[in-house]
Amino acid sequence: DPITDRISGDFRGFGKGRTYTLDNGQVWEQVDDARLAGARLTNPQVKITPTIVGNSWYMAVEGFNTRAKVQRVK
Repeated sequence: DPITDRISGDFRGFGKGRTYTLDNGQVWEQVDDARLAGARLTNPQVKITPTIVGNSWYMAVEGFNTRAKVQRVK
């Protein structure tokens, strides 16, 4: 099922290797090269959705169409 929550603190765009901590305590790391230039948000809402095939997850930030492939690390 998709996860909808907020990033704790500031969001400064996507970048490979960055980690994103959600308010629910989960930590996700970006594993692809997706970029989101110019994003400067505090506590933005995100939606993390699984792919239909495989075990991949994608994160989208409210108000932007770019998605980044992520994996849960905590």
